[in-house]
Amino acid sequence: MPAIPQHLCCIGILLFPGASRGFLRGIKKPAIRVADAGYHHLENPMKLIYFTAPWCSACRAIAPLLMALEAEHPSLTIERVDTDESPDIARHYAVRSLPTLMLVDAAGAVVNTHHGMINRHKLREFVGA
Repeated sequence: MPAIPQHLCCIGILLFPGASRGFLRGIKKPAIRVADAGYHHLENPMKLIYFTAPWCSACRAIAPLLMALEAEHPSLTIERVDTDESPDIARHYAVRSLPTLMLVDAAGAVVNTHHGMINRHKLREFVGA
């Protein structure tokens, strides 16, 4: 899959070192909104893109697993894409069900994809941790 087009880069993507406001109840750290004009590929060689929506209960269920994974592996960048806010990004990556996890390399190519629920063991296996 080709890299995401420049005009679509990171519209509505929230990075969550810690957590995004509203992403998990009780987390008070604000989200960092990445503007398309200021977006640059992150230095980390791999990133996990987490496609979600506010109405998706399965997405809310795996959120704590992603938070724990990020805490265990600080070199892994996790990006959250709300498919309701950013349908163009979801369409570009052909997201058809939620939650969808995509492991993307530094060039923007999709390395691995998982659709639906996932447990902690399978999540670690998915990212190669």
